[in-house]
Amino acid sequence: MRLGEGKLPMLPRLLGKEDMSDSGTPTRSRYVLVATLVVACCILVSLWKAVDARGPLARARGLMPSIGAQKVDRPVPKDVADMILDLPGGEKIRLADLPPDRLVFLNLWATWCEPCVREIPSMLQLSRELRSARFSMVAVSYDEDWKTIQDFFRGFLGGLPKEMILTRDPVGENPGSLRLKLGTEKLPETWVIRDGQLLARFVNERDWMDPAIVEYFKRLLEAR
Repeated sequence: MRLGEGKLPMLPRLLGKEDMSDSGTPTRSRYVLVATLVVACCILVSLWKAVDARGPLARARGLMPSIGAQKVDRPVPKDVADMILDLPGGEKIRLADLPPDRLVFLNLWATWCEPCVREIPSMLQLSRELRSARFSMVAVSYDEDWKTIQDFFRGFLGGLPKEMILTRDPVGENPGSLRLKLGTEKLPETWVIRDGQLLARFVNERDWMDPAIVEYFKRLLEAR
């Protein structure tokens, strides 16, 4: 027997030609491979959905009923985003000026509102707890003038707080105010905003250092 004699029939198998019929149509093994890939993709998609369903955003949404957060999920009205608010030094700011990916804690309050004043300490604590380049606490006052606000904080904290962007609605209680555009009827009220969306709102005061509330905001920050 010559070298290799009797072995030539093995060449088609080594070259993979056994997987093709005479007409060039893929054979059963090719179909098995494709089916295996399809099943693997389906499994990966299912796993991704399972992880997503248990991810930080889902966890944050799951906490909302227990912390009294009302789901909103609608775009920020353009007239709200473009509303000009006063800053202490005479400068102006709009919500639209904040980076779009920023998680914004928008609190509407006044010094004459007792529930508003009661929640300020825990608000400041929450801001310190969530210290991040992607978190902004914006407080919009409905006091008549800056002197009232400044005198309040001098007696309360010794000066204006650094943990929040303190603003004042120049329209006050009149038609066209930020609070009326948002649909806020009573103070305090807090809105959660990100990417041009109103995510949720909290009506009335809160202990913002409640562990479930802190987790809610941390999960939202993680979800980015």
